[in-house]
Amino acid sequence: MAEIPVTYQCWGCESEKKVIEETDEPIPSKTVGNLCEECQKERMMANYTGKQSVLDEALGEFKDYGFSLVEPDDHVTELYFKDKKIATYNQTKLTELILHEGCRNFLKSLA
Repeated sequence: MAEIPVTYQCWGCESEKKVIEETDEPIPSKTVGNLCEECQKERMMANYTGKQSVLDEALGEFKDYGFSLVEPDDHVTELYFKDKKIATYNQTKLTELILHEGCRNFLKSLA
């Protein structure tokens, strides 16, 4: 495993942060785009308008395809495509990865 210097440039304030990452790839250095912690917090707070905005943020790009989330109670989250309920999740086990996988699988089933 090799250590390489990586420069992260913030998309928000354009500051740079250099870190060392471990990789198996023989790359001497690389630059990647990202948001610094301050810009991430600023962006989150700007987008926060209540609980529904948090649910929408969890959907990411899938919200633009017609997906939505509803929490009918404190233990269940329901995934909808347009007006059709397509999945019900236990909140204690739900992650963004599981949620996005559910969205992708549903879109594949439509093809």
